[in-house]
Amino acid sequence: MTPEFLRLYNEELAYMRDMGAEFARAYPKIAGRLGMESSEVADPYVERLLEGFAFLAARVQLKLQARFPDFTQHLLELVYPHFLAPIPSMSVVEFEPDAETGRMERGALVPRDTRLISEVVPGTITACEFRTARDVHLWPIEVKALEYFQAASQISSLDLPLRKQIRAVIRLRLRTTNGVTFGKLALNSLNLHFPSDGGIGGALLQRLMADCCGIVVRPVDRPVPWQEILQPGCLRQTFDAAEEALLPPMPRAFEGYRLLQEYFTLPERVLFAELTGLGDAIQSSESGEIEILFALDRAEPKLERQLGKRSVRLFATPAINLFERRTDPIRIDDSRPDHHVVIDRVRPMDLELHSLLEVAGERSNGERIAFRPFYSISGTPGENATAGCYTLRREARLPSSTVQLEGARTGYLGSEAFLALGEPGTPMTDPELRQLSLRCLCSNRDLPMLLVPGDGESDFALEIGAPVRSVRCLTQPTPPRPSAAEGDVAWKLISHLSLNYLSITDTEAGAGADALRELLSLYAGTDSPGRAKQVAGVVSVQTAPVIRRLPAGGQAAIARGIEVTLGLDEAAYEGIGIFPLASVLARFFARHVSINSFTETVLTTQTQGEAMRWPVMIGRQATL
Repeated sequence: MTPEFLRLYNEELAYMRDMGAEFARAYPKIAGRLGMESSEVADPYVERLLEGFAFLAARVQLKLQARFPDFTQHLLELVYPHFLAPIPSMSVVEFEPDAETGRMERGALVPRDTRLISEVVPGTITACEFRTARDVHLWPIEVKALEYFQAASQISSLDLPLRKQIRAVIRLRLRTTNGVTFGKLALNSLNLHFPSDGGIGGALLQRLMADCCGIVVRPVDRPVPWQEILQPGCLRQTFDAAEEALLPPMPRAFEGYRLLQEYFTLPERVLFAELTGLGDAIQSSESGEIEILFALDRAEPKLERQLGKRSVRLFATPAINLFERRTDPIRIDDSRPDHHVVIDRVRPMDLELHSLLEVAGERSNGERIAFRPFYSISGTPGENATAGCYTLRREARLPSSTVQLEGARTGYLGSEAFLALGEPGTPMTDPELRQLSLRCLCSNRDLPMLLVPGDGESDFALEIGAPVRSVRCLTQPTPPRPSAAEGDVAWKLISHLSLNYLSITDTEAGAGADALRELLSLYAGTDSPGRAKQVAGVVSVQTAPVIRRLPAGGQAAIARGIEVTLGLDEAAYEGIGIFPLASVLARFFARHVSINSFTETVLTTQTQGEAMRWPVMIGRQATL
């Protein structure tokens, strides 16, 4: 019995005594015998009846309360399914190419969704499995130096062919590792990652995206035999592309919410950029070393002292502890309203269900039945009669007796899932149905928290043939996060229905910032003071209608849009910087706007003033 049940029991007993007496006084002819002259009842049989009634009434109250989480889960499954699944561990990993395996003039591809297998976690029989979130093209090159110049004499000595006011220059020097010249490489683009390193990565990427007025590619030889000028637009962020998503896409969910989920789990996943247009620039190179110079129209003094060759990585990608697997068969037990989903009975604590991809039943005659989610909007009328449906319920895992005695291996226990066949409240009855076969996405629960990056020659092993010497974690794998739709938080998530584009752009003083902070708090959670501080760091959100020329080819197109001015407090973003969250919000706003309009996001701080103005972003919201 729980303390909550005892409280309800005492409430029902007190109500019966107090309100019963009051009702008897009000209606003496009808209910005179309900009245009790004192709180004590002399007749033990009457007292027993009262206590029995209070016990049953408290049980009914408790069952009604227990149905509230089911109601909110079913509602969220229909409108915001991404809230129901736990968020697995994430990390940023770096591949070290092995140039000795070949000349690699055309590079080598490590495709998205490549499996990364760790060593067996100490104390278990399980290795962690991560999957990469983006394609990584390996080349026989490495970073020789990354330097920052802001003195006028230094900038003048670089002799850049740009007719602009240059305040600072960032020079990235690259060299080949196998003796081949750059002109022989089929290198057209380069993916760059800027490790956080106390906020330096965010500050560096911010300067490159906000202040770059020109890019020069040339050899290091003097005098310079050739040099190519690239436009600032050749450097762009790509983290919001669907083909680089960490979490699986949810067709019924707004894509901007996925960006917020990923950011608050792994902020470093934003610190990536792609430099394009290198193919034409390096084709004239006859040396094994080139330099790429980024001219800036604004200086950032702190970068001069803190930049180094390890401030940029060439072959990195975000990765997530999420993989596909078939569960052990589930035997049908008609005496139970739902069935416990156990992915692997040998090691149940090492795997946690994220989402179901396929549910199939098998009858005694070998016939297979396909089941679909009851709350799915796909399918045709009458499909339930032939295919069947199911609902999924999650519960927080309770500590076992062993855990209570010996202690948990980490602070994360995770959740357990239960599958019910048929419509809610109407279980499916099929005496011929013998077992269920499930295909799912799952994680290694809390095992990534036990990994020790840097301990050994490589943190992960590849299951594909690729010229890779090692795979290293650049960030410690993040702790997994439980489902956001548990307990009282589930009711708060329903308020998501009222947080829309209009509330964020409310013209009432402070209303837009309040709405945005409330929205962000749903994704930041309550378990991290650092994330809560970032949410509180949103100082203001102001909007204004603007008219701009849209960035499209052909004839000029003029459209009306919205300028969103976002004010952030820099002190709230120590360790990561203001740029990652601002980048996510700029794309979040664009996805809220219709395709016939646009957003232009402006980032401001108290110390920097206007820190960044993003280019016009065409709306992504389709209208019917």
